[in-house]
Amino acid sequence: MKLKYYVLVLIIIFTQAFTPVYAVSNEDYEYIYGKTNLLLIGANDKYDTPYNFFIVLTIDSINKQLTLTSLQKNIMFNCDKPSLYDIYLNKDEEYLKKIIKEYYHINIDNYVVIDKLALKKIVDTTQTIKINNNLVNGNDVLNYLENTRFVHIYIQEQIQRDVIQELLYGFSRLPFSKYPYVIKECFNYVKVDLSPFKMLCLGFTALSLKNYTALQFQLT
Repeated sequence: MKLKYYVLVLIIIFTQAFTPVYAVSNEDYEYIYGKTNLLLIGANDKYDTPYNFFIVLTIDSINKQLTLTSLQKNIMFNCDKPSLYDIYLNKDEEYLKKIIKEYYHINIDNYVVIDKLALKKIVDTTQTIKINNNLVNGNDVLNYLENTRFVHIYIQEQIQRDVIQELLYGFSRLPFSKYPYVIKECFNYVKVDLSPFKMLCLGFTALSLKNYTALQFQLT
């Protein structure tokens, strides 16, 4: 644990020196105890596509477990409440978090918005993502998702979770020394509501779990 901590500190020093946009405070980096729910939002196009998803990534440092939970995007809650997809057309993440808490009883700590360009950039930058045991690039992943356009929504959401799972595996394969480069290359392509400090704390916590295979659930 201490070795990882020192390596992380060296990475932060590197990051602060060469990419000032990621400069953080002088606080110590922390192992985050408990559960953190990150809402992963696949936001693409003006109509529903296989690239649209709402997946909750739970990092549970107590039980040493990752969990991926799909929230079905096109089910209306009732006559007064539209679907998650319709709700997010206004790009209001805070309201979306409120609705998810109200209807799914899941408290979302933070969100990460990933559009098609961001997903492609992440895959191409890490160069560690595999599908069916084959190393793939960003276009391969987009085509893989596109092929689910006309399948049942449950199958589509399963494949979306599988892609996120492969991203988790990919980051676990990545040499720790490459993390500053990935952050530098990808940060401007995603929309997040957490600080670089918390991002690094969550990454530090997730890396310490050892088991990167997430439990998977599908909620309607």
